[in-house]
Amino acid sequence: MENQETNTQTQTTSLSDILCGLQAAVCNAVSTMQSKHLEMLGKFVEKDGKPLTKTFRFGSQTTEVPLMSLVPQANVEMDDVEIK
Repeated sequence: MENQETNTQTQTTSLSDILCGLQAAVCNAVSTMQSKHLEMLGKFVEKDGKPLTKTFRFGSQTTEVPLMSLVPQANVEMDDVEIK
């Protein structure tokens, strides 16, 4: 019987590969946040792009106020990324 040697290959990952992967993950997260934000904003406009409004009466005057202006707007941004 012959002595069989098993060839094991060690796969190496460079720091550049790791950083590229992290950058891709952050870009995907930002893209997802932006898509969700636009989806939420779409609830305040009609299909033709006209904003949905609410009529308010102030004394004898009435005015149409876009609903979007009555909802707190969140900033969609990523300041820091923590890696463990």
